[in-house]
Amino acid sequence: RFENIITAQFNGHTHTDEFQVFHSMSNLTRANSVLFNGGSGTANANVNPNYRIYTVDPNSMYVLDAETWIYNLTDANLSPKINPKWFLEYSMREAFGVPTLLPQALSSLTHSMARDHALMRQYYRFYVKQADTSPASGCDDACLKGVLCNIVNVQNGNTTNCEILTAEYDQTLKALL
Repeated sequence: RFENIITAQFNGHTHTDEFQVFHSMSNLTRANSVLFNGGSGTANANVNPNYRIYTVDPNSMYVLDAETWIYNLTDANLSPKINPKWFLEYSMREAFGVPTLLPQALSSLTHSMARDHALMRQYYRFYVKQADTSPASGCDDACLKGVLCNIVNVQNGNTTNCEILTAEYDQTLKALL
């Protein structure tokens, strides 16, 4: 009911770089809000530290883009007396080819990730902020589907959108075999 007032939600806490899409309770295909998790400046759970810069339209207050900046913790630990070198990891609009960061565009992106596993793996690399330890431990199809479902499983007990996305993921997987 506040989707015309609250243009996006922002939080931290999980240490991963992720977003979540909320859908209408009465129409699960209509995305009505987005939550951006900015990651964290601490290196917890096998991820690199990061910060995020949001570009927001001053009139509409819509989020236009999100840039994630990171440094490689492995490299920083090899030279502890030198300040870490921060670099732009990615621009969300550029990396995912989305026209906007509005809820419906990001909902469409989740379906693209379900059908394009290379795109989903790219999301996962950003999710762990390209940490050396995370890609080495891997994320198989079950893991990737879990990460994908986390984007849309935001209403307690409602897994409908997750089930739709995992069916799309599996259908694409079968087509590749």
